[in-house]
Amino acid sequence: TGVRPSQPDGLFGVLNMKMHKLRAALEQRLQDTSTKVNVMRHLTQLRYHLDTALKWTVGCSEIGALSEYTVTQVRQLTAQARNLAPAVFVFSKRIENVVCQKEKELRKAALNRGVQGSGDTASGGTRGFDLGTTDSVDKANSIISDLASDCGTQRADTVVT
Repeated sequence: TGVRPSQPDGLFGVLNMKMHKLRAALEQRLQDTSTKVNVMRHLTQLRYHLDTALKWTVGCSEIGALSEYTVTQVRQLTAQARNLAPAVFVFSKRIENVVCQKEKELRKAALNRGVQGSGDTASGGTRGFDLGTTDSVDKANSIISDLASDCGTQRADTVVT
């Protein structure tokens, strides 16, 4: 008798529910006619990034560089909100916390999914994301070692006259 039908299932359900509530509050603030133009611009940008984060799911191709970009943008918007109004800053910080938490949990889930689902242990057992291994650094060093100069030309492309 204590379970409601609208009860979210799992961590991602709770995070999505929080994001939907924040989105509704954001829309309400945007509809307020007494809101200053710079605050409305700020809230509109937050809405875009919140909508982007709402689309993220486990295994989504946007998790990685694109989600990191969104998190960075939300953090910058929150930092800028300090100059607008205390209430806008607090609201932006709430959105930032939820977006960051969802992105972090999705990265963890993708990493765990890659470890469980892949039989490739030579690359550390991960398929999706490289969150700290030196494999990508080794690949970059091997590419750089083939260069003939600082300008990026390959040895095979260099003609001595």
